[in-house]
Amino acid sequence: MIRTSIIAAAFALAAPSAALVERPPEAYLTAPDAPVTILFVDPTTVHDVCSAAASIPDGFIAMACTRDDLRIQLMPDPCLFPDEFYASLQCHENAHLTRAGLPGWRH
Repeated sequence: MIRTSIIAAAFALAAPSAALVERPPEAYLTAPDAPVTILFVDPTTVHDVCSAAASIPDGFIAMACTRDDLRIQLMPDPCLFPDEFYASLQCHENAHLTRAGLPGWRH
């Protein structure tokens, strides 16, 4: 059985909030690292791919998902959240990666 974990939020929400994300049990907060490949994509792609993997109720959008069997997480582009510290940090670090036609940013 393929297990997909999804975070979804209602369309009516003006902005995502950390309060909407269920905090894992303590054992998972102190567990050893879990190597994973994270794919940062636009929010529409996150919703389309994650929704295809599991049922999303009407009026909700998928904001992220994990395929444990493939060790892959699909996340929205962190650069779209400039007011969030962790997202800004990830956006900064992602800019150091070389991509098609664009060398990694150096400072």
